[in-house]
Amino acid sequence: SEGDAGLCELFAVVERVTATYYAAQEPERKIGVMRSQFTNLYCRHSQAVEAREALALAAMGEFYRLIGGPAPDRGGKCFPHLPTAQSCLQQALTIDPSVGFAAERLARAQT
Repeated sequence: SEGDAGLCELFAVVERVTATYYAAQEPERKIGVMRSQFTNLYCRHSQAVEAREALALAAMGEFYRLIGGPAPDRGGKCFPHLPTAQSCLQQALTIDPSVGFAAERLARAQT
């Protein structure tokens, strides 16, 4: 269904990011790999905004709420980034207010 598309995208991104992170051995390589993955995610965000894909934006919001982004000063480990999560989720709701997943996750990101 259309609702599953956003969740499938979320699962695919989580799988890709974790696989590339754990495949890298040295801390510097982990940071580079993560930056590359997050650059890809940024590009996907731009595409979703342009195409007005509310479910893809909701999935990205959930990704940033749960996983976040890499912190180079902490060895490249990821930490949730609520401002980015809230922004993606709000964009999803602006495009399609009926995306209940985005509304529920936005409420969680704001608490």
